[in-house]
Amino acid sequence: ASGPAAGGHDVAQDRREDDLSPSLTLQWHPTDEMMLYASIRKGFKGGGFDHQLVAEQSAAEQNFQFNKEQVVAYELGSKWVFGGGSSQMNFAIFRNEFDNIQVSSVQDNITFSVGNAASAITQRIEFDGRWRPSKNLNFSWSMAYLDARYNDFANAPCSDEQVRTSSPDCRLLTPTTGIQDLSDKRLQYAPEWAVFTSAEYIMQLSDRLALISTFEAYYSDKVALALDLDPYTFQKEYAKINARFTLTNDRRDWEISAVLRNLTDEITSNFSNDLSGVFSEGSYFRLVESPRAFSVQGLIRF
Repeated sequence: ASGPAAGGHDVAQDRREDDLSPSLTLQWHPTDEMMLYASIRKGFKGGGFDHQLVAEQSAAEQNFQFNKEQVVAYELGSKWVFGGGSSQMNFAIFRNEFDNIQVSSVQDNITFSVGNAASAITQRIEFDGRWRPSKNLNFSWSMAYLDARYNDFANAPCSDEQVRTSSPDCRLLTPTTGIQDLSDKRLQYAPEWAVFTSAEYIMQLSDRLALISTFEAYYSDKVALALDLDPYTFQKEYAKINARFTLTNDRRDWEISAVLRNLTDEITSNFSNDLSGVFSEGSYFRLVESPRAFSVQGLIRF
């Protein structure tokens, strides 16, 4: 591998990984309509090689690889069908314990650098269900509470502002880089609350034609978009509404749909980061998601 910003490095490394991922699930049906379950699983995400822009050959060799991520996942839950099958409610509690969790950060405004945080724990409570009061009307919903924190992340990158202002929370490594301790802080992309609901109504226009109207609403709590948890890179809480109107026949072998997304024209981002350097000091960039949009779609099934 070579580092173009540093004039080039020669790095030759190899890696091999073996992992056993056992799982155990227990289910109990106290009635025909209810199922209770518990599970424990072990999983992993393979490590790899990461090409970073560094000046020293020794740093290129040391940072060329990132380790595999491992997780032990626990889950308790229930599934309940009632109303003659017209309704269903599900409830679940999750706990995931991560070691060497893989994280990605922007390096020198140019590339993404992949590395490992020490450990993290995520805990989630989730409730979802559906209700079909008639054959033409269907409701569904879900609500989740998430507590996701780094258990140990003492080498997290500092934000550009922390480096420029010599923040006491940031330990400088070079004049332009530093590390901070984000242990017990929330993970990136981990909203505390998330809610989704939808409604679908089927209107029979004739014996062979039907109009299917679908409405969706989604709410997300504020969320960190940058690994360094810079407060200027957070996405504030928001709600979005989508709608879809589909004309189809009784066999559903063709469809024509009008799709409306983000009806309230919420401006949201899915990534943000600061820009370091003399000419971009104090600046930030964001990847903005689609604003209100309308499209027409067609589908033919053979």
